[in-house]
Amino acid sequence: MFLAYYLFVNSLTAQVPDTLTQKPGQNPASLPASPALHRDSVSNNIKKSLRGQRNAASGQLDSIPSAKRAADTLKNGVNPSILSKDSLDAEVDYGAKDSMIFNKTHDLVYLYNKAHVKYKSFSLTADYIVIDLKTNIAHASGARDTAGKYVGLPVYKDGGQEFTTDSMAFNFKTKKGIVYNVTTKQSDVYVHGALSKFAASDSKDTANKNDIAYSQDAIFTTCNLPHPHFGIHSSRQKVIANKMIIVGPSQLIIGDVPTPLWLPFGYFPLTKNKQSGLIIPKDYTYAQDRGYGLLNIGYYFPLGPHFDLKATGDIYWNGTFRLGGQTSYLKRYQYSGNFKLDYNDIVQESALATKIHNTSYHLTWTHSQDQRANPLFNFNANVNIETNNSQQNYYSDYRSVTTNTLTSSASFIRNFPGQPYTLSASFQHSQNVTNHEMDITLPSVDFQLQTIFPFKQKKRVGEEKWYEKVAFQYSGSLQNRVHTLDTTLFKASTWSDSTNFGVKHALSTNVNFTIFKYFNLTPSIQYSEFWYVKRFKQTFDPTNLRIKMDTIYNRDSTDRIFRPDTTQFGKIDTNYEHGFYRVSQFSAGASLSTRIFGTLKSPFKDGWFRAIRHTLNPSCSFNYSPDYSRLYSDSVIYDTRYTNMPRGYSYYQGNLFSAPTGQKQFAIGYSLSNLFELKYHSKKDSSDHKVKLLDNIQISGNYNFAADSFQWSKVGIGTGTNLFGGLTTIGLAATFDPYAISNEGVRLPTLNIIKNHQLLRFDGVNLSISTRFSIGQIADLLIGKEDKSPTSSAYGDDNLIDLFRGFGISHNFNINGSVISGTNRDTFAITNNTVNTQGNIKLTKNWTLQISNIGYDFARQQLTYPDFGLYRDLHCWEAGVSYQPQRGTYQFYLRVKPGSLNFINIPYKKINSDVPYIR
Repeated sequence: MFLAYYLFVNSLTAQVPDTLTQKPGQNPASLPASPALHRDSVSNNIKKSLRGQRNAASGQLDSIPSAKRAADTLKNGVNPSILSKDSLDAEVDYGAKDSMIFNKTHDLVYLYNKAHVKYKSFSLTADYIVIDLKTNIAHASGARDTAGKYVGLPVYKDGGQEFTTDSMAFNFKTKKGIVYNVTTKQSDVYVHGALSKFAASDSKDTANKNDIAYSQDAIFTTCNLPHPHFGIHSSRQKVIANKMIIVGPSQLIIGDVPTPLWLPFGYFPLTKNKQSGLIIPKDYTYAQDRGYGLLNIGYYFPLGPHFDLKATGDIYWNGTFRLGGQTSYLKRYQYSGNFKLDYNDIVQESALATKIHNTSYHLTWTHSQDQRANPLFNFNANVNIETNNSQQNYYSDYRSVTTNTLTSSASFIRNFPGQPYTLSASFQHSQNVTNHEMDITLPSVDFQLQTIFPFKQKKRVGEEKWYEKVAFQYSGSLQNRVHTLDTTLFKASTWSDSTNFGVKHALSTNVNFTIFKYFNLTPSIQYSEFWYVKRFKQTFDPTNLRIKMDTIYNRDSTDRIFRPDTTQFGKIDTNYEHGFYRVSQFSAGASLSTRIFGTLKSPFKDGWFRAIRHTLNPSCSFNYSPDYSRLYSDSVIYDTRYTNMPRGYSYYQGNLFSAPTGQKQFAIGYSLSNLFELKYHSKKDSSDHKVKLLDNIQISGNYNFAADSFQWSKVGIGTGTNLFGGLTTIGLAATFDPYAISNEGVRLPTLNIIKNHQLLRFDGVNLSISTRFSIGQIADLLIGKEDKSPTSSAYGDDNLIDLFRGFGISHNFNINGSVISGTNRDTFAITNNTVNTQGNIKLTKNWTLQISNIGYDFARQQLTYPDFGLYRDLHCWEAGVSYQPQRGTYQFYLRVKPGSLNFINIPYKKINSDVPYIR
């Protein structure tokens, strides 16, 4: 089959038209056969031959002054009635800057200095052009300037086709031509040909003109330099514009050096439309437990103007493989997205030398709807689901290895014009790749009614009545959730036994009053109702005992006694009851709030400090809810070995929306929030500005009159602020307990002020500091965006700061403080203290240091999975290497930049799935 295709390619490339005028004095067969990556010096044979004809007929030449640059035509002075049937059907416009000479004897027109010829869509410009009126052939070439440089090269244009050559001849009638040392561009491919013959298409559609060119001793490359760095040389080529390049035996040449890499034939599509074809593997790898592997080999299928499909796979020496399918779709002004599904079968060897197959799936889907598609509804999706930790076992980059939580979502929102409600449906997914737990919510339907005022008058008559301020809100939610492991996701029993279904209705009403001019009073009522399809009950089975036999030895170890030992007395059985269960909850309350302002002004008129403003927002609330502990819950006796102490539980615990199980609430809550702002004067714009010093220092708690004990709740204090223009965020949260604790750390129903003579007892604190910034943000903060002074870099005039502008640094710090149980002492522990860096550092114009992650964990005193690499720009090539020392993996590549020839690639990867990442 390959031999037949090779003969077919050679038969195509051999069909070179014979009607074209060859270059005078030179046979195309005598062109240099050895490949060259540079433009050969132009031959002057055409120019000498044509000038010889001009000198032979020098007595019959009419000189046309250079001032006459108006377009002449080949039909001027000729009677249309005696035109030959072979004459042209359109005018040929020509001209020159220097002079034009007309030879009536030989019907030749000589054009000197910036000559041009135009016929229909064809145009030709050059320093020197000769037009043969008898044969309708134009010859063009350049000229040497005073410095000996060859200038004024012929430039051919026809619709969307354009190329530059040393010299050429073109027949207007047949639309065929011959060119020498030509460079053409097809898509992103540059074709350098020593001798080429071409035939122009008659199509008026310039985007689909299929000009055909036959070349000898040609090189095609994606390098745009006149002397390209690499290329594929072949003795024969056929180029069909906008369609394909067909070559015979070809050889890869790098830096003018022929390589031993040969191709018996080649076919390279140039069409802008989608074409099905083989996806050449661009990567191979090695793993100690898998052997060598070939990656991303497959086939591409265009499925229409809006869809396509890539079927790819990986194969390893030990039998490990991956099969995947990826489809991309796009419809302008409607939607776009990408769907990918991979199946992995990782083969490992057990201690008994048997093969173990670990299969996994990885699904990703992104969908985005254009906002202009439909104003009434919107659908978007971002899905990322995997099983059996497939990404960490298959890849070694920082993001794949260190990601331990995957989330997905897909949402549909429907709006109703003129109506105060919206309908939405969604899908949610949350997965922990470390312990394999997965939660999937499908479907989740929500109906939201906006705040309405049913008693408000449509046409105002008099002042607004109090009942017109009564507001109503309603929301309904339906959810179905599955909690499972990712290893059992595709088992039928998972979806039948682990589902959790529920419906929630929430209705509330409130009204707002202003009393005593400065106080806002808001009474409210809330009602919730839950619908479930199952509940569970627990029963105690005292006959279910767990007994093991203990062996007792005598002192002399000559005799053994076997004694039964009961390790479990009884068992709690859980039975699910299916049906329709309706659960309701009611609460009522009221809140009262106001705002108090205080300002401390500067005693000086001058200076940057102007004032400090303190905003105090005190509020109190009242809340009542009945006792639901006996309506929707029960108790069960357990562990009869010691006592008949009952253990309480709820019929609906673990359900989606749970159910009210608490005691009666008759509580008064309090809250006090503070805001501190600084007002300062800036000399840059001569104006005053405000900045927040401490944002929302809040103190809150409550007192429950209906509780039997511990009526006072713990007091919570929290605050937060942003520093350095939002680069650093600080959060502080602390709790204080009004009740004392015993020496064993047990909370006592005795107030701490009575036992320890202190109003509140420290219970716990959490301090978090998060800083994220880039070098560019620091530079803008310190020297300003408009005051940056340029600093010469080591390799150019670029700003040195701009080279590091995209380099980012992040720091996370958390400290927890709490009371040690049993000691009544305070302790503080740093739970998180890590610094990470990421970004690219441009070392020189062509060298870039790529940092995916380099960090340090101060708490664990270890590096946080370093992942970095080095990149080299080689103009039309690129080289790179990356290294992950913690896992002992690395990647290397030397390849042509992405384009039509990016299959020229030397890749290598070393992966190590046997070394898991330990967080």
